[in-house]
Amino acid sequence: VTSDHGEEFAEHGGYGHETLHEEILRVPLVVKWPGGQRAGEVNEAPCSGIDLAPTLLQAAGLPLDDLPGADLRARSSEAVVMAGTLERMVIADGLKGFFDGKGPDRLFDLAADPGETIDLAAARPDELQRLAGILDAERRRALELYRRLGSPSETAPVELSEAERERLRAFGYLQ
Repeated sequence: VTSDHGEEFAEHGGYGHETLHEEILRVPLVVKWPGGQRAGEVNEAPCSGIDLAPTLLQAAGLPLDDLPGADLRARSSEAVVMAGTLERMVIADGLKGFFDGKGPDRLFDLAADPGETIDLAAARPDELQRLAGILDAERRRALELYRRLGSPSETAPVELSEAERERLRAFGYLQ
């Protein structure tokens, strides 16, 4: 049981789910493993939705076939998490960097400031630069994967039934 995002209720000046602050990113993930395996275990290590498929495939003993992501059962607190398209964010070693290109990059210490209220970018520029480097390296890996798997222009258009269109309208994905 999980969700793709949380909701913002003016914590950082907005509403909905348009930022990458913790109230948007931190969502529950509950997994019921067979036979009571790992019952009651709580893991606070950061993770991403991209890790769900590899986790479930590995648990079922199926191959990953170069699928991106990692098995959550082996995830450590040192894991790096990235998110975003227009606004980009990276979490590593308890630090969180925002890189949106519209304004100055920002840096937060999630352990000392879980509400992300104190921007440390000016005080810790080396840490901000390190996170930017991690993000850049991951973007290069993602572009390589994208090239290897093909581009959306190489796929055929999908025809949706009226029932499918209505479901998408109900969720706000279509007008």
